[in-house]
Amino acid sequence: MSDTPTEKPDADPDAVPIPNPAAKPSVAALLRGYVTGLEAFDPTTAPRMQGWYLCPCCRLPVLTARATYELCPVCGWEDDGQDDHNADEVTEGPNAPLSLTGARANMKAHGHAYGAGKSGNSPARQALRAFLARTGSGHIDIDAFHTLLAACDD
Repeated sequence: MSDTPTEKPDADPDAVPIPNPAAKPSVAALLRGYVTGLEAFDPTTAPRMQGWYLCPCCRLPVLTARATYELCPVCGWEDDGQDDHNADEVTEGPNAPLSLTGARANMKAHGHAYGAGKSGNSPARQALRAFLARTGSGHIDIDAFHTLLAACDD
């Protein structure tokens, strides 16, 4: 037996640990709770996961760029560049009359930025939710996540 400590493999710098969800959390809580504590002040320095930018509303890695009016396929927020620094403001952009703070509250409560009944319930969307629920305290598998997300047509 050696006294030399075993070296741990280098951590993936793009992997973001995902909090372990509480027993039977709501779908909205699962979707909203994956990537927390991340701030994006400037689209050029926005947090990324394996090349994907995080949606400012649901904070999942779904955007190809920031502040380009890309529509989030998970929560429906249109990324007009609004972020934590002005989250409480209702801008005249595509998300009016919602502030980002309001959209985040809707996401947490209903699973969609625009409230109850907006998030689809197709078998593909259910598979995506099940994947997110199974992820637990591990790291999100970006490829698997995007494969499931691409199948969602609702």
